[in-house]
Amino acid sequence: TVTGGVIQRYPMFRADVDGERLIQDLAMHIAQPCMFDAVLRMRTNAGIRPVEFCGNYMMQNATDMEIAVLTPNSTVTIEIKHDDKLAEDFQAYVQVALLYTSMSGQRKLRLHNLALPVSNSLAELYKSCDVDTVSNSLTKEMGKALLSNHTYKNLKE
Repeated sequence: TVTGGVIQRYPMFRADVDGERLIQDLAMHIAQPCMFDAVLRMRTNAGIRPVEFCGNYMMQNATDMEIAVLTPNSTVTIEIKHDDKLAEDFQAYVQVALLYTSMSGQRKLRLHNLALPVSNSLAELYKSCDVDTVSNSLTKEMGKALLSNHTYKNLKE
């Protein structure tokens, strides 16, 4: 979805058994804080660039992700690629800017800055990698590939 909505499933719903859970789920979703009308942009230093985006968003141009609603459970995945060979002492700088409307109607700007070390060693890469995030990203990538009618042989590669 573009809006980032939530679907809850209650198999064989019975009000006497599942009613309390339904009410708790509804109360949780209504009470959680939200951000509206968000625009997310990633900036990087020379040599690296964002190339692939995954999440509940719409893109009117090549740089801005427009997101209708963000909650604490929302995620966005951005794949970064390097254009040239990067030196071992190189720092990859990433800035993510998020402009959004708060629940009180104020427009706010949130900035996240990262300096990422560069390494040629796979062991160093695996030590600093978040396995849950990589698994989540790969799962989304496979789902996206399945929906775009790729063959099994292409997916394996």
